[in-house]
Amino acid sequence: MSRAFTLFEVAISLALVAMGVTSVLLLFPTGLKTQQMARYRVYASAKALEMVDAYNTFPTANPSLESEAPNPWDVSTGRGNMAFDLERRLSSFRFGIMPVPLDIARRIDSEGDEIARVLGEGGRLYYSQPLATTGFMESGLPTAPPNEAQRLVFTVVGHAQSNAIAIFPWKAWPYYAPFPSPPAHGTHGREPGFSEPLGAIETVGGKRGILFEDSFDADMRPVFWCRRSDGAEYGYRHHQVAGTRDSAIRYCQAALWYCARKGLTPAFYDQATPITDFDPAATPPDMRWKQVQALRFLAHATTCLTTYVDHATLSAGLAIPPIDLIEDGTTPAPYTATHDRIVALHDSAKNLAMLFAASHPYDWAVPRPLERAIMMDHPLIEWDMFSDPLRGTIWKTSVSAAQWRPVPARPIENIGRSFQFSNLPIPSDDPAWEWGRSSLPSFWGDEAHFTLTNAFEPSERCRQLVFWAVDWMAYEDVETAPSAPVDACRYPRGAPRLNASFTALLTSPPFFDWQQYSYRNPEKVMLFKQDLSDPVANPTGSDVSTRILGLSGGPTTLGSNPRGDQEGQAADARAVFSGLYGADRNMNRRLDRGSLPRSTRVRAMPVARFNFYDLRVPAALR
Repeated sequence: MSRAFTLFEVAISLALVAMGVTSVLLLFPTGLKTQQMARYRVYASAKALEMVDAYNTFPTANPSLESEAPNPWDVSTGRGNMAFDLERRLSSFRFGIMPVPLDIARRIDSEGDEIARVLGEGGRLYYSQPLATTGFMESGLPTAPPNEAQRLVFTVVGHAQSNAIAIFPWKAWPYYAPFPSPPAHGTHGREPGFSEPLGAIETVGGKRGILFEDSFDADMRPVFWCRRSDGAEYGYRHHQVAGTRDSAIRYCQAALWYCARKGLTPAFYDQATPITDFDPAATPPDMRWKQVQALRFLAHATTCLTTYVDHATLSAGLAIPPIDLIEDGTTPAPYTATHDRIVALHDSAKNLAMLFAASHPYDWAVPRPLERAIMMDHPLIEWDMFSDPLRGTIWKTSVSAAQWRPVPARPIENIGRSFQFSNLPIPSDDPAWEWGRSSLPSFWGDEAHFTLTNAFEPSERCRQLVFWAVDWMAYEDVETAPSAPVDACRYPRGAPRLNASFTALLTSPPFFDWQQYSYRNPEKVMLFKQDLSDPVANPTGSDVSTRILGLSGGPTTLGSNPRGDQEGQAADARAVFSGLYGADRNMNRRLDRGSLPRSTRVRAMPVARFNFYDLRVPAALR
């Protein structure tokens, strides 16, 4: 007997199959979405690790900037873009994160309105540069392919801590010098009476320089160079020019005179074994820096003898006649240079320099030894944000300026003067600096407001990286929308010049792309140089290779630095600098427009959160 399904049974079977297929189809998008979110979490993890690694290892300096000025607002080193906060350090055309245009960022919704809250507090929403990694010159890389990771946007949640002052704007301490060495001198702008003392002693040969260390201790000047009434010259500069045995002896005479001038006797320096501690007969702190400097100069001067005097002569002893160097009655004791004494002086100079640096971190009378440059050479100083600030005007303008007062961990002794402005004393309690006072009796802030060494809970230093996934690049104005607002602190600004206008200060020093990491618009290498928003004149897909700032005029290298389109105060230059014309944000050198109109809002899906430690004291891992 034959059997077969009835039409009813077939219909039931087809219904069951249809339900199964429908269920699978309904689950398929969920599976795809789960897979996509898992991929975004991998991207977010990789980006977070890259950012923290960059934060800890990328260069901490912007070497083509001036760092000292009579007033703190006249140099850029104390401004917000130099803060050692993760988003400020990495929001750069070289280090890989760019702010999402504010017009677009405000169209993005998120759970609990977290993105809107961050923007409302003045924060930024960021996206990744289209390059595969960070830290490379963009001109050396090919056109970037579509990068799915650019759909990730992220921000930093939690307020940054008040950081230590990385560069003291009045004097970029620590200063370094090799030990032993002559009085410090170097190349400087020639502006006598302004950024250079009147009557400064010039160096000789090559690029012009001046002696500046004598601005703290006038007794160093004759050690550097002196001409007596009989016409005879002494000191390091004379020996540098003459290069003879006699000039080396005269340099030694000048160094011995300095020892006598500082009240040091042969019992301190005339030894055949290295000194390891300060002279117990001259223990007051104000004598210790004098001992270090005396050994520094005498060790260098006696070492110069070894070029002109053989070992046998030095073993027997070479007499150095005493001389009243400036003819004021200061005459050192007779001295005999020997090989063993020269070696001992060399080691003694190093020993005391390192001992002084370790024992007196807040005494700036002596430069730190170059042979032992360590993080502890940097003093702990912070801004006092709870006292009335210092006030004045920006150089060559009537624009009012203010800066918080500095507060060191301990009072700074022998602050001296800066190299760049060695004609001016650094503000202190001196009545000459009345301009620096307001409600407080001192240039310095209130010691009670120093907090860098206070105990703290780890949670107080915790901030968070928050990632979302959203297709913000689908907007029609994704590349024509202006950059997020750029703070004026991102203009590199040189120290004051005697005859410089405010406009000139914006280009002196100029924009050195390869050395100024924390300046200019973070989207700089992608910025358009002209308005491309008209879809008729500039259709979607247009080649914009010649209209991108960072790629015009050749690669951004030492020999070719295209910067003129954004320098100065002209309206067009400011528009380019600020990114008002938009940018090639996926770096494919084509003008892209998405399908989403500006009126459409999109929702960002949360991807991941990462906690990280917020540094207060600048640090870098090498």
